[in-house]
Amino acid sequence: MNKLEKLRTYLLEGPLKIRSKELLTFAEKGKVFSSQNPNDKSFGISYRANIILAPFTGSFNAVNFILLNWLQENQTNLKEEDIAFHVDIIDHETSHVSWEFPLSEIIKVIPQDEGHTLSAQIEANVFGFDIYDLTKNQTLP
Repeated sequence: MNKLEKLRTYLLEGPLKIRSKELLTFAEKGKVFSSQNPNDKSFGISYRANIILAPFTGSFNAVNFILLNWLQENQTNLKEEDIAFHVDIIDHETSHVSWEFPLSEIIKVIPQDEGHTLSAQIEANVFGFDIYDLTKNQTLP
């Protein structure tokens, strides 16, 4: 679960000063999928990522901003309704907050003389391009 590990690191090393003892990350409802192609042993995984901050005394909107930025770069196929949250208000300053959303990863399997190499593939950011760059020097109908 390369993406979930990277997200955890991103949150811990980010500007919000989240401490590791306050951050729980786990995957649930996971699935493994494969093309069943005998010439390509690569496979994928999909799961529901769950991020929990407890206790949490920071800005809920700041975490949303940081989380959405990471997801925009790393899980480009999310739809608006894919991201859910839950908040338990403990007192006027403290809450327990969780976010849940789907993540998926493709694992490339490369045959080697001594076995296989497994490599998590970087997902292309399909929204990270400039439409002008794609259309300049082209005649459009």
